[in-house]
Amino acid sequence: MLAKFNDCVILFMPIRNSFDALTKMTIRWSMYRKVQLVPKFKEYDADGNGFITLEEASYILESPPFNFPPAKVVFLLKHFDKDGNGKLDIEEFAGFYAEAKATLVLHIPLRRCL
Repeated sequence: MLAKFNDCVILFMPIRNSFDALTKMTIRWSMYRKVQLVPKFKEYDADGNGFITLEEASYILESPPFNFPPAKVVFLLKHFDKDGNGKLDIEEFAGFYAEAKATLVLHIPLRRCL
């Protein structure tokens, strides 16, 4: 549907079509993100069981470049462990790793400009 407002033509899309398009884009982004994380997930899944355990998460986040204290690692694992089984699958790992990376970026010291 087209409408004219102040000499501008505006295209209105039905809400259902907009929602469907947004849903498809969200699903595609989720799949892309998962594909991008699979190598990182496999790297950290030391025993290859398809889950990141507390021990594996600790190895990731208590080492450089993260250097998180153990309490923060436990907090992140519990926060992103949506099914409460004490380990992270690939879906849960996506949020866990994104949060860890975001926290890392926020704690990088800025150099003073002379």
